[in-house]
Amino acid sequence: MKARRFIRRPQSPFYAELMAFLRTPTALAHGQLLHSIDALIEVLHAKHLTDLLIQARSARLALVAILDRQHRTGVLAVTWPEVLTLRTAAPSIEVALSRTRIDTFNLAAALVDAKSRAQAMAATA
Repeated sequence: MKARRFIRRPQSPFYAELMAFLRTPTALAHGQLLHSIDALIEVLHAKHLTDLLIQARSARLALVAILDRQHRTGVLAVTWPEVLTLRTAAPSIEVALSRTRIDTFNLAAALVDAKSRAQAMAATA
């Protein structure tokens, strides 16, 4: 009997970024993941893709929980339930990203940036 060879499919940039964050969480990686997911949520909401939207929102909630805990404790750490949530949502997020045109994603990212700036200006006013 011949030994089976397993072919590893190449990882998407999102999945690689997520796994790097889970191994060694950094504020920069957290911000990039959160920004990407926020942009994707805008796209999914506009396209009415609720099944994928639910997974993206659960990943966003996990990332926000990580950020809230960092603000409270001063330590950026990921708990096991957050790891499970992010890993569970990753395949759906990859599918959503593969269904999204790059110009649509870039427009959504610009919208997220504009919303962030508006919220920051409102907070300082």
